[in-house]
Amino acid sequence: MKKFIPAWYVIYTKAKQENKVANQLSEEGTAYLLPKEKVVCQWHDRKKITDRPLFPSYIFVLIEDIATFYRVKSIEGVCMFVKFGNEFATISENVINNIRLITCNGSNLSIFSGTLSLGQKITIANGPLCGLKGEIHKVSNRKVVCVRVNLLNRVIFADIPSISLILT
Repeated sequence: MKKFIPAWYVIYTKAKQENKVANQLSEEGTAYLLPKEKVVCQWHDRKKITDRPLFPSYIFVLIEDIATFYRVKSIEGVCMFVKFGNEFATISENVINNIRLITCNGSNLSIFSGTLSLGQKITIANGPLCGLKGEIHKVSNRKVVCVRVNLLNRVIFADIPSISLILT
């Protein structure tokens, strides 16, 4: 590591080890974000709502000093810090807050649609997804716009008010 920068980093965990790693981070007092979505699981005799990681095998960790960086790296279940080229992947505080809002409030927001066309590139101007870039995926008969937003190779579909969109 050339020069350490305090920021939110992304760690990649072993398969299905996200909760175990999150518990260890919590015990150490390290700030982390493990966003989850509610999923209905169907068994032959019943249905159950369970929480599943929104980004399987990824956890966002706030690393404030180099000692915490190495301590997190040595936690059982952590494979590696995610890198883009030679640089460790960092996530802005704004994106972390947006992910928190998405998972807390759900991704369905009511909307009114104007003259938007499918595939049109947009930037969300306000609301819980403020600052994220996406594209128009669907405009329903109820004049609802569904926007596709890509985060960590996962696609999040959200209904967004057209007043909150900036065409790019």
